[in-house]
Amino acid sequence: MTTPDHDGRAVADPIGLITRVENELGPETIRAVVTAVAGGRAKSRALAAALVRRPAVLNDGRSPAPRAVGDLLIALRKAGAQAISPPVCTECGKHLRTLQRRGQSWYCGVCGPVYVACAACGKNRRISTRDRSGQPRCAKCPDTDDRDPLAVVHSVIRQLDPHADLGLIADAVRRTIPRAADRQKLAWALEANPSLLTGKGHLAPVPAIVRPIDVLHDADVAGIVRPACPLCHRVVRLHRPLDGQRVCRSCIARSRVIECGRCGARREPATRDTQGRPLCPNCLIRDPANLETCTVCGERRVVNVRTSDGPICPNCRPLPPLVCSICGRTAPCALSRLTGQPRCGACDQREARCTLCGSFRRVHSGTPEEPVCGPCTKPDAELWRPCPLCGQAERLRAPGPCRRCLLQQRLDELLAGPSGAVAPKLRALHEALASTERAATAIHWLSGGIVSTVLSDLGSGRRPLTHEALDELPEGKVVEHIRSVLVATGALPARDEQMIRLERGVNDLVTAHSTAEGRQILHRYATWHLLRRLRHRTRCEDVTHEQLVVARQHLRAAAILLDWLTEHGLTIATCRQADLEQWLTSGDARLRREAGHFVRWALARKIASDLSFPAVKWSGPSQPMDGEVRWATARRLLHDDTIRTEDRLAGLLLLLYAQWPSAIFRLTVDDIEEKGGAVRIRLGDVPVDLPEPLADLALQQVAVRRSHAVLARTASPWLFPGGQPGRPISAWAMGERLRKHGTLSRRPARPPCSNLPPSCPPRFSPAPSASTSPSPSSGNEPQPGTGAPTPPRSAAGTAREPSARSPGGKGERAMSDPAGILSTMDGIETRPLRDRHELDAVLRTGFTLIRIVAPGLRYRLVGTAAACLQGVDLSVGDVDILVDRRQDVDAVAEALADFPCVTAPQWLASAPQYFACYILDGVGFSVSTVEVPCDEDGWECQGPGPWRHYVTVDCGGHRIECVRLELRLTTEFLRDRPDRYQPLLTHLGAHGADLELLQQSMTVRRVPETLARLTRGLQATRKP
Repeated sequence: MTTPDHDGRAVADPIGLITRVENELGPETIRAVVTAVAGGRAKSRALAAALVRRPAVLNDGRSPAPRAVGDLLIALRKAGAQAISPPVCTECGKHLRTLQRRGQSWYCGVCGPVYVACAACGKNRRISTRDRSGQPRCAKCPDTDDRDPLAVVHSVIRQLDPHADLGLIADAVRRTIPRAADRQKLAWALEANPSLLTGKGHLAPVPAIVRPIDVLHDADVAGIVRPACPLCHRVVRLHRPLDGQRVCRSCIARSRVIECGRCGARREPATRDTQGRPLCPNCLIRDPANLETCTVCGERRVVNVRTSDGPICPNCRPLPPLVCSICGRTAPCALSRLTGQPRCGACDQREARCTLCGSFRRVHSGTPEEPVCGPCTKPDAELWRPCPLCGQAERLRAPGPCRRCLLQQRLDELLAGPSGAVAPKLRALHEALASTERAATAIHWLSGGIVSTVLSDLGSGRRPLTHEALDELPEGKVVEHIRSVLVATGALPARDEQMIRLERGVNDLVTAHSTAEGRQILHRYATWHLLRRLRHRTRCEDVTHEQLVVARQHLRAAAILLDWLTEHGLTIATCRQADLEQWLTSGDARLRREAGHFVRWALARKIASDLSFPAVKWSGPSQPMDGEVRWATARRLLHDDTIRTEDRLAGLLLLLYAQWPSAIFRLTVDDIEEKGGAVRIRLGDVPVDLPEPLADLALQQVAVRRSHAVLARTASPWLFPGGQPGRPISAWAMGERLRKHGTLSRRPARPPCSNLPPSCPPRFSPAPSASTSPSPSSGNEPQPGTGAPTPPRSAAGTAREPSARSPGGKGERAMSDPAGILSTMDGIETRPLRDRHELDAVLRTGFTLIRIVAPGLRYRLVGTAAACLQGVDLSVGDVDILVDRRQDVDAVAEALADFPCVTAPQWLASAPQYFACYILDGVGFSVSTVEVPCDEDGWECQGPGPWRHYVTVDCGGHRIECVRLELRLTTEFLRDRPDRYQPLLTHLGAHGADLELLQQSMTVRRVPETLARLTRGLQATRKP
């Protein structure tokens, strides 16, 4: 805000000048009035400059002064100002509530009008209108024309296009010229000069003529020609008249070129200084009074771009899209200081082994296949100085050791015991972290609060190095990741984490039941049926994630049924067939097919009687994969080098050797044998020879299989490593990656056995799921070797295709309600978020993975999650992310590939959107484009609205970009959801709202007046 000793700041902020005079109104009220009168920077600057030149106008209200000053005085008086004078008439001194002006002089309604001779009667009277020749007419002598202007325009256009439609022409004229008087002028002008429609539009006497010409030309009306600028001959929008003809904005600017009074450059002046000298745009924005504090770096600099968070300087500006000199992609790029070439964000952060020197460094040039490090790109001794500790040449930006030495120091601080030495059990962890290729990633990982605390406790002995000690910590992905790192380095013995997690979940679910009898039945069902069969069928192997999900769903289905029976005063023993059918047809019934397993188990154990719940027999794959499609996909995987090696190898094993993801993900490096120049793979008891080039792909995968970013390459036995150290990729994640490349359909479609290679062994069938019943299985259970479950079936037994369920409708409604999909996926367990802390945890998990795969992702958080993150007391069902490109949906899907998938990336034509949905910690996490053609600003999930109007909220180390609450409020208005729009109104009432944005959104989206009235009590928030 402007202070008395900083008058120069008034060039951009006139608030302080007004607060010196007016004491009754607060600064916030004055700011709101100034924003309403002069919201734009140019108008605000002109208003401030006028007040600096003559501040007494605030006290006496006398002109000459710009119109904005008069409007400001009237608005301040209406707001309750007492010391501010209203504008007064220049001639009679009357206080004005509205004003007329000639030049910069203000007049009342009596003194203001000019009296001239009427062109019809010749008497000196007030001008009311002008006739078709442009001559003045008084109110008693109007230039009357009883013809319909639209009919006149249509008759003129029919001379050019005899088939021109009257309705089309009338609609174009009404949309571009809303006033009836202007339509009459259009008819007169076209009747007098029809050539205005055929390229002479620059001679139009009134500006309203040019707009309908553009619309009619776009409507393909024959003979209509858009006018070109008469000076530069470009077909662009004609801006203003110059020497009797209308010209474009560039020619107007060239006609105003003058020498800048400060720098001497010849340009169109942007403003004038206090001495009246012209200032060019560069001098204006570099004026000290116009410098502002950058919201990114915190320095007072020139404003390059404005966001909802505030101004951003040129150094912190968003990067322009260029062709990266390394990967060749078109993406936001910065120019490398080393080479001067554009480099995208992914390549700027990429580290790889240099093809010239062999060191693992950040990539500065070369190609993705042949990267080159910085010292090899530009071997300059001034740039690459030796580290004072290790002597390795590094580009040291500050005094001190290099990153690897900093990592060594950090590890010594965390893992060293009281004696100063690392405990023997932690030495392997110390060596693995110290020798990691990505030192910066390891430093960042060790800087996390939970990671550093846990490792420090383990190193000092405050916490025993056991699984039980880690189990005492709060559950979460971070703790599980620490455990996997300790197991991978040998500090902890391996254990079946999925079984431990299942046992913990069983205990929680059983104890949560309300009756003792129900808890006893659930304990028997879980312990002696589900867990016992699961241990027997895994045969001492680790339980897979899919087996965990299925067993948990079966137990949860039993708990849901018992809860319903308890609410109706029944037990499983007293339940009859009518009661069971009532539950099956009620809205509370979930996981019906899984509940059937529990009912049949209870009947077999004689816990229940007189019940019938038949199983749905699985009829096998719906159809074999088309042979031509299979061979075309196989050829693409064999020869397309842009696809990852692991995806190519896994896809070919499925297509050529009928191996499903549940078998592929268990393969180890020992299953690939190379003897005597022949490469074999062990898919069963007998190894199979691999032909070229499949053999070369298998050897490549053994050599280049990725290691974990935090650790050095460990002796992991898995051919397809997963996201956690020492563990393979899950069968579900493997299936999702294959579906992404069209190798695996969501409904199982087995390759025909008759087309398999002659040397292919019998299909390898891993141990089936523990939830498989001796009776014929239900349609949603995984079969031996089939990997992911088949699509759930409805009560009628028909298969439900995921793609047939759009997320709730078209456009924005679909994006903001992906629960429409989640609620139909009975086979996947989802739940709403419990509170804001859980929302923070889900967002932290999701965006941590997303930042790795897509660091420059342009997105917006929308829906109830965005409102809750901004502080609204609102229940959240799931997390919705809006992106503007389909490849961004694919990138997010890649980042979340290790989580259960509800809907793989696919086009939903009924929405229309490109949509994907995953499950993070039991919560739906969806990402989507909304591809509805829309130019209106005011929608939450379509058009320019979400990209222009958003706020940034800190969440778990990430700055989450959320769509503004005003746009969310109109969405809930249209849905008529008082349970949601009332909390939004309460929050905006307490914190303020952008009333202009809210009104614009309600107007664009046609919110009913009965709901719009609810916003009248909201106060305007302070704008930065």
